[in-house]
Amino acid sequence: MKLINLIINSLYKTLFIVFIILSFYPTTAQDSGFVLKDSTQDSNKIELNKEKNIIFLELAGNGLAFSINYERFISKVLSLRIGIGTAGMILKCYPFLINYNFENAPIELGLGIVPYSHGYWHNVPETVTSLKYLLTSTIGFKRINKNFMFKATFNPYFSTENKRFTFYAGLSIGIAF
Repeated sequence: MKLINLIINSLYKTLFIVFIILSFYPTTAQDSGFVLKDSTQDSNKIELNKEKNIIFLELAGNGLAFSINYERFISKVLSLRIGIGTAGMILKCYPFLINYNFENAPIELGLGIVPYSHGYWHNVPETVTSLKYLLTSTIGFKRINKNFMFKATFNPYFSTENKRFTFYAGLSIGIAF
């Protein structure tokens, strides 16, 4: 029962922080993050132009404590993400996710895997253990405005080692190009 209360309290705190951040973020009802560009002289032919690459820093989230990530859009709505993260000097992780980004709303859903290893960064053989995996997901708010990206996410993990779920949240800022 204490664990459930702790999870619920963590979710409320995370949602409250995300709500506060989003309430100060300028939005309009018609802005979907896409720029309309006239591709020809014919006014009936309009194409959507969107940044295809994002480099961002993430605090908590899929990269555990801190991570640097690269995301590439492979279609209008699908993107692949890879990164390198850490939780102190003894844990390295490599988040890899596929994300679905809604076209008309700043919402992102994703699934992925996070290989991680214990051991120091200099990889002394006596301190390194085998590679382990976390199954992860992303449910969040992602906004790209004038090449600046902001993201607030909820990230449930499933540990293949402990066979337990862990609930996490993250904040990201980056540059889209």
